[in-house]
Amino acid sequence: MNITNIINIFKEKKYLIIAFFIVLIIITIILYSISFKKETTKEPINSSGAISKITSKSVQVQNIEELKNKIFYPFVYYNKIIYLGDKGTIFYEYDTASKQSKKLIDKEILGINKIVYSTNGLRAIVDSHYPKKNINVYNFADKSIKEIDSNIIDFIWSQNSDKLAYLYNEKNGKIQINIADPEINNWQTLLSFEANLYPPVLYNFSNNIIYYGSSSQYENSKILTSLNIDDKSNKESDNTKYSYAYNFSPKKDKALYKVINNQGQIIYKIINLKNYSISDFNLDINENDKIIWKNNDKILIYKNNEIKPRIIEIDVNSKLISSIYNIENTQNLYSSVIQFLMQDENTVLLLSNQNILYKVILD
Repeated sequence: MNITNIINIFKEKKYLIIAFFIVLIIITIILYSISFKKETTKEPINSSGAISKITSKSVQVQNIEELKNKIFYPFVYYNKIIYLGDKGTIFYEYDTASKQSKKLIDKEILGINKIVYSTNGLRAIVDSHYPKKNINVYNFADKSIKEIDSNIIDFIWSQNSDKLAYLYNEKNGKIQINIADPEINNWQTLLSFEANLYPPVLYNFSNNIIYYGSSSQYENSKILTSLNIDDKSNKESDNTKYSYAYNFSPKKDKALYKVINNQGQIIYKIINLKNYSISDFNLDINENDKIIWKNNDKILIYKNNEIKPRIIEIDVNSKLISSIYNIENTQNLYSSVIQFLMQDENTVLLLSNQNILYKVILD
């Protein structure tokens, strides 16, 4: 068979040959996709060689019909959601059982910088700048509003809301750590020190211990320090240099935090607050992932920087993934942020960039 014959055969059957190669390419792509999927969904193996069984499930985003309007600064306490409605100016409370909302305090708030709710949901401290710089305590029980000293620069409630810890700027180059009752009466100074370029950051207040990041020359360079309010003893954790963004467990016995290593990379670590031991938590966590603790020493990581958002559940002790929740119908979740885990630890609230609150039921 000469070249002329081969060319004639190709001309006569060129469509059949082209179809054959197209089918071959499609089969190759399918086989590659299957192989890639198996590789990327491989179950993680811990240091002892054990394999973790991962549960993968598709979950739906659901509307909260009674909260269709935009909400701002939501806070969850048991079965209630406290939030600012009316374009972010008036406090409301939504009861998830009765599905009813009510106005808490009929006072418009403008120019909000920061809101810190008490852990029992009965009060909120609002730092605002309009029409002037002011800080107010909103008492939802008696509907009172009390203005407090505007030199307070940070504040945090105790675990049972009976005390408030706050940083006070003395205007003489020093900063105090003070405590007071919920109405900022009967205050006392626990500690006073020279302020650096970046002031301390209050992280947590539980079991009569205030945990804070020390004052430093760099914004993300703190040392975790504990302050006992009874004897005023102050203890630094030397192994937490260059750390920041502490996220405490519900039991307040552990904290997940970020640290900048020698290469300038951001990595995650966990500190045991009973003995200050530290372990690496080098899982796939990005800077913008939102993390929420559960009561059973597990955390939920909301990953919204992917084509399809996911919620990943990880055991902090074994550092193994236990569940992956793939979120469907995500057209409304662009740039959404995980907000709270409801009391049942089965319902996650997501706030979209349009300030619409959605829920995802995990199981």
